[in-house]
Amino acid sequence: MAINIKKSLRRSPLRLSLLAVLSAVAISLELLRIEFPFPLAPFLKYDLVGVPLLLLAMISGNRDALLGATVTAVAIFLATGDPIGASMKWLAEVATFVPFTMIYNKSRVRATLAIVMATASRTAVMDLANLLVTPYWLMFFAHACSAYVECLKTVEVLIPVISIFNASLALIYIAIAVPLYEYMARYLGSQLWGLR
Repeated sequence: MAINIKKSLRRSPLRLSLLAVLSAVAISLELLRIEFPFPLAPFLKYDLVGVPLLLLAMISGNRDALLGATVTAVAIFLATGDPIGASMKWLAEVATFVPFTMIYNKSRVRATLAIVMATASRTAVMDLANLLVTPYWLMFFAHACSAYVECLKTVEVLIPVISIFNASLALIYIAIAVPLYEYMARYLGSQLWGLR
C-alpha cells in the first residue's frame, strides 16, 4: 500500500532535491529531443516531458510541479527562442497534472475519474489554446501562411487530430507516472518519514 509521500516531504530537504531532479529530467527529455511522431500528423511529436512533471505533482504537490513546469518552459524558450511553443508546452502539462492530482487516490472510481478529467482537461485547454494562439504562431514564427484567416482555417481543420494527440499523450503520461509513483511510495515511504 502506498504511503502519502506529500506529508513526509513537508519540511524535508528531499522536497527541493526532488523538484530539482525531476525538473532536470523534464528539461533533459525536451532538450535531447527524445520524441516520436504522432502517426496521424507527423509534425506533432510524442515526448515524455510531462512524465517527471506529473510524478513531481503526485509526490510533492501542484505548487512544486508548477515551479518545475515553469523552469522547464523557460529552458525550452532559451533553447528554441520560441516563447509560444514554450508557453503551450507549459499550459499542456499544467492542464494535465493539476486535475489529475486534485482527484487521484487509491480508490478505483477516483483514479478513473482523475484519468478522465486530466485527459479531458488537456484536450479542451489545448484545443482552445491552439485556436487562439496557433494561427499567430503559423504567421509569425513558421511563416506558413500570410493571413490570419487562412491560418485559423488551417488550425480548425487540424483540431480533431490535435485533440486525439493530446488525449493520447495524457494517457501515456498517466500510464507511466502512476506506476512510478506507486513504486516510489512503497520504496521511499519509510525513508522519507525519517528525513523530516
